[in-house]
This record gives sequence, structure tokens and C-alpha cells, in this order.
Amino acid sequence: MELREERVQRLQDLEEIYAKDKRLEAMTTEMSAATRGIIQVNVEIAHKDAELVGLRATAKCSAKLLQKAEQDFLITHQDLESTQLKLLDCKRKLSVKDREVRMWIERYEQVMMDLHASQFRLTQLARDASSKEAALTRGLAIDIDNPANGLASLRPRPVPLMKPVGLHDRAVRRYRRDQIWNRAHASTASISNMQPASRLKPVHSAGSLPPAHATAIPPLDPTPIVSRDCFQCTATTTPKNRTPAIPRDERDSPYDLILMR
Repeated sequence: MELREERVQRLQDLEEIYAKDKRLEAMTTEMSAATRGIIQVNVEIAHKDAELVGLRATAKCSAKLLQKAEQDFLITHQDLESTQLKLLDCKRKLSVKDREVRMWIERYEQVMMDLHASQFRLTQLARDASSKEAALTRGLAIDIDNPANGLASLRPRPVPLMKPVGLHDRAVRRYRRDQIWNRAHASTASISNMQPASRLKPVHSAGSLPPAHATAIPPLDPTPIVSRDCFQCTATTTPKNRTPAIPRDERDSPYDLILMR
């Protein structure tokens, strides 16, 4: 009985030892699995640490880049402000030049208008001169003082062929000097074709023009009619109805030359 009890006791002890071994193996397996998990966790932690270091470096680089970008932004903003100021200055100068251009255009237009007015005035004066010359050739009297409009003032009254002038008129003296036959020194070549003074036939005035309406003609003083045969006597005497005039230059009476031709 005792042996049987001892065997049973030993079997129980062996079973307990075997169970303990099993538990130890299981615990060992669990510990190894936990160790592998811890190792993996450590590896992951190391990776995360590396990533964290990289992120920190990236954050530092980003901060530096951000500072650089901010500096560039400030510089660009200053350049933009200076460009805006230059643009405003250019606009101001452009407006000034535009006003100057408009002013010069207005001046040019005014000058062109003045030029056209002067051309029109010159045309009127040319027509006036031609009408005066034609009137002189027809024997009409012309007012020398032009009115404001510059038109010729014609009056149909009889005009003598020659003016009753004395020695003071140079043009008449030159004309008379050519007409005298027995002069020692002749000034023109027309003397060679002339006849003696005794054979000269008197050329009388053509008379007055056809009468015009009395209301359109202002009252005028009668003008004496002088023929060419009276020049020799008028060279030394003054007409009865004329007072001695003040000597003047032939440039003061440009129409007298036209009358004498």
C-alpha cells in the first residue's frame, strides 16, 4: 500500500512538474512574442524618431524659406510701390505733354486760320488793286485811303489826262523833259522819233464819262482839264485854281505814275 501511495505520489509530482513545464514553455513563448513585439515597437519608435527628426528639419527649412519668402514679398511690395509712384509720375507727365500737344494743336489751328484769313485778305487786296488799276485805265477817280473792308471806292467823275502840277512833281518833270524838243541832253530814246515843238498837235482831254446817278455821286470840286500842249507853259507857272503844294516824293503818289502813262 505504501508503495502504491508512493507511486501515486510520484505520478502526481511528475504530473505537476510536467504541468509546470508546460506553463513555463507557454510563458516562455509568450515572453518571446512580447519581446518580438517590443522589438518591433522599438523599431517603429526609431522610425518615428527618424521621421520626427526629418519633420523637424523640414520645419526648420520651411521656416527659413518662409522668412526668405517674406523678405522677397517685402522687397516686391517696395518695388511695386516704387513702380506705382513712377506710373503716377508718368501719368502726370503724360497729362502735361497731352495739354502741351493740345495747346500746340490749337496754336497750329489758329495759325492755319490766320494763314487762310491772310490768304483771303491777300486775294481781296489783289482784286482791289486790279480793280483800281482797271478803274484808273477807264478814267475813274479812286480814294487812296482804303476803308476797313479794303474794297476799292470808285467814283465816276471826269479825270484829266494829266494833272496840273508844277516843278515839284518829279515824275511830271521827267515826262516833260522827254517831251521838250530842243533839250541838249535827252534822257530817253523817244526824242529821236518826235517832231519839232511847232508841229506838235495838241491832244485834248477825252471829256467826262457818262453821267451817273446824282444820289450815288458825292459833290466834288471841278477839276480842270489840261492837255499835253500846256506842259511847256505849266513848267514855269502854277495853275490859277491851284495853290502851291508842299514838295513830296513820288513814292507818296503811286497812282500818279499810272495816270501819266
